[in-house]
Amino acid sequence: MRKKRYGVLVIFIAIGLMFPMNILGEIFEPTDPSNWIHYDNGVFFGGGFNQGAHDLVWLMGAIRITPLELSGYDEWEITTVCIYVGHVNPSSMLGEAIVWGKGTAIEPGDIITTEAVTLTSIGWANITLSSPVTVDETEDYWVGFNITYDDSDGFGPFGVDDGTAYVQDRSFVNWSENEWAELEERGMPYNLMIRAGLELEYGDNTTFPNHKMHFPQYPDPYGWDVDWAAEETNYFLADDWMCNQTGPVTDIHFWVSSYEDYLSEEEIFSFINSSLILIADNAEDVYSYPNDILWQLFNFTLTVSGPFYGDEGWYIPWTEEAYYNNHDLFWRIDITNISDPFIQMNGTIYWLVIQVPAFGYLIGWKTSQDHFMDAAVYGFPGEWYPIHEPITYLPIDFAFVITGEYYEEPPEIENPKMTNPQHPDPFGWDVDFYNLLLGDDWQCNETGYVSDVHFWVSWIWDEVHWENISWINVSIWSDNATGNYSHPETMLWNETVTEFNISGPWYGMEGFYSPDIEQYEEYNHEEYYQIDIENITDPFIQENGTIYWFVLNMPYSPEEYWLMGWKTTTDNWNDAAVWGYDEGMGPFYQEWNNLSDPLTNESLDFAFVITGEPYEYPWDVNHDNVVNYLDISALISRYGESGAPGWIPEDINDDGVVDYLDISILISHYGESY
Repeated sequence: MRKKRYGVLVIFIAIGLMFPMNILGEIFEPTDPSNWIHYDNGVFFGGGFNQGAHDLVWLMGAIRITPLELSGYDEWEITTVCIYVGHVNPSSMLGEAIVWGKGTAIEPGDIITTEAVTLTSIGWANITLSSPVTVDETEDYWVGFNITYDDSDGFGPFGVDDGTAYVQDRSFVNWSENEWAELEERGMPYNLMIRAGLELEYGDNTTFPNHKMHFPQYPDPYGWDVDWAAEETNYFLADDWMCNQTGPVTDIHFWVSSYEDYLSEEEIFSFINSSLILIADNAEDVYSYPNDILWQLFNFTLTVSGPFYGDEGWYIPWTEEAYYNNHDLFWRIDITNISDPFIQMNGTIYWLVIQVPAFGYLIGWKTSQDHFMDAAVYGFPGEWYPIHEPITYLPIDFAFVITGEYYEEPPEIENPKMTNPQHPDPFGWDVDFYNLLLGDDWQCNETGYVSDVHFWVSWIWDEVHWENISWINVSIWSDNATGNYSHPETMLWNETVTEFNISGPWYGMEGFYSPDIEQYEEYNHEEYYQIDIENITDPFIQENGTIYWFVLNMPYSPEEYWLMGWKTTTDNWNDAAVWGYDEGMGPFYQEWNNLSDPLTNESLDFAFVITGEPYEYPWDVNHDNVVNYLDISALISRYGESGAPGWIPEDINDDGVVDYLDISILISHYGESY
C-alpha cells in the first residue's frame, strides 16, 4: 500500500546564552517536511548562549506547543525535530532530540521519546524520530534538544531569529536540571530556531494476517470511491476472491468514503447498518461476475473505524462521471462474529456483493491496488457490468478482506488396504440410504484381514439423528465385471454391527441425492461425519489384487422423515458405485443400478477406506514370504516339543505339539511365495 504524509513542522527556536552572533539577517529554510508549525521567522540572527565556564557543558533548549497551535492536528504524529545550529565547538557536538509531554507553563513534563544526535556544522539539522509521538490536540508538548558543547569561545549552539515576530512564553532554555527559563526573562526576546515536524500518514495500516482469501485487498488512499447509488437506483457493487482455507466466513472488512466527506461517522454507520450483503458463486463469460446467490446477511454487528486519510476521487461507473480530489477521509467497516456464517471451500472463487440504501452522491466503496482476477462489477443479480478506472481504463478492484475460522479436514487414515483410498468430497453429494443398499468397489493391495472400515456420511439439512442409528449392516461381495458396468455379484461376508465410532463434524457445501426417486437438492447441508467400524471380531480375509465390493445398509423409518446419506468422493476408481433396493436382499442379489451425478451424469464413487492387519501364513515359519528348506529346518529343530497351542511359530496347526502334522501342512505349501 502506498503511503504519503502531510508534513507540518512546529518551529522551536532554541537560543544560546550570549549575544547573537554569526551571519545576521540571512534567511535559512530547513529541509522536508515542507509544512511546519513554528515560532521563528526563518531569519537567523545569531547563536550562542554560554554559562561562562571553560569546559564541556550541556544546554537544553525547547519550545512549548499548546492546543492553540495544535488545533486540527489531532492524531497526527511528531516525526521530526529540527534545529538551526548557530555555532559548533568542538568540531562535533553530541546531544539528544527530545519530545516531552505536558508540564506547566514554564517547564516540560515527562520525556516521551528521545533520539541521539551528532551536530557537525552550522545550519539546519533535521532529526527523524525512531518513535514518532501521536498528537492529542488538547495537550501541551515541548520539543527541543539537550546538547553537550565546549563554551570556551563564549558561544553556544542554539540559533535564534531576529525577534521581529517574538512569541511570548514559547522559547525556553535550561542550564541545569529543573531550572528552565523563558528567553525574555533573560533579556532576549527572540524565538529559538527549533522546529517540530508533524506528519499525517495516509492510509489504514491495519493488517489481517489471518485472512481467508487469496490475499487481502487493502485500500488505496489515492484511489477512487465507487458510488453505490444513482439518483433513484441502489446498485449492487461486487468483487471476487478465492478461498485459501475451508471454513466459515465469520468476519467481513471493507472500506468506504462519502462524497466530499459529506457524511459523519454516525451517518456512515447508519447507512452500512441497513445494507444487504450477499455471497455468490462465480460465473465466467467475456468477464467473470456473480452467479447464484449462496448466502445473504441482513442483520449484523458492525463497527466503524477511522477516519483515515487520502487524496481520493469519486467515480460513478454507470454515467462515467469522475471527480478528482473529491475527498480526504475514509472509514473501515468491520462486520464480525457473524452468527450464521457462510462456509467457504478452499480453492473456490466467490463474490462479495453489497448494496447500500443511499441515493445520490453519498457513499462509495473504496478501491484497492491489490488486484485479483478481472474487474469488480456493478449492477443487479443477473445483469452485471465490469468497472474500469476512468483514466487508464484498467480494471478496478475493491478494498475488502475476508477472515474467519479454519475448519480442519478429516485426518488421513494410515495404512489403507486398498489401491485407491477414497476420501470425502466436501463439495459433493450425499446419497440417500433410505430403503436402499449402497455399494462401491475396491482392489486389495495386501492380503490380510478387513478388520476396520471407515466411511463418511451426512444428514439431510444437517438435521442430525444419531439416536436412530442403532445398527449398521456391512457386507463384502465379489465383483461381476460383465455387462455395461461392474457390480456386486455374490455376498462373501456379512455382519451387522452395533458398536462404531463417530467423529466430526467437518464442513463443506454439499448436495443430497435420492437416486431411486431421482430427487436432489444441490446446496442442502454443510456438515459431514466419519464413521469408524474397528476391530471386527470375525473379519473377512481379502486377497492381494482381487476386486471386492463394500456394501452398506442403514436403518430407516417410514414414519419419520430423517435421512442420512453416504458421501461421495473425487478419488474415483474403476467405474461407478451402485445402488439397489433393500427388499429381498440375499447372497445373489442382482438388482444393482449404476450411480451417476444428477447434474452432470458423470459416474459417482463413495468415500470409504479399508484398513486391517496383514494375513500371516502359518506355514511360512520364518516369515520371509517364501516357504522353503529354511522353514523345514526351523520346524525340525523344534520337532517333538510341546506347549500351549500356537506357543511357537513351528506349531503350525496350533495343537500344542510340533509333529508330523505340522510337517505335512508345510510340505503342502512348499515353494509358495507371498
